[in-house]
Amino acid sequence: MQDKETKSTPIKPLTIAREEFITSLANLVNGSNLPIFILEGIFKDMYNDLRILSKKELERDTEYYNKQLKENTNNKE
Repeated sequence: MQDKETKSTPIKPLTIAREEFITSLANLVNGSNLPIFILEGIFKDMYNDLRILSKKELERDTEYYNKQLKENTNNKE
């Protein structure tokens, strides 16, 4: 009889993924040789884009969560 133990790829913890991202970003910035005033504008634009995406993600998550709550309530009736 075969062992039914499932093997899965370990999920990288967010703390490690974050640290790797920061290191990669720092290396990219340092290697760009762009002046700080140029980098500042780039990062401001990126930050604004991230704020918009974050807000949209929160709206989607809230909508999904409320839908799940409603379905759960309907199933109990």
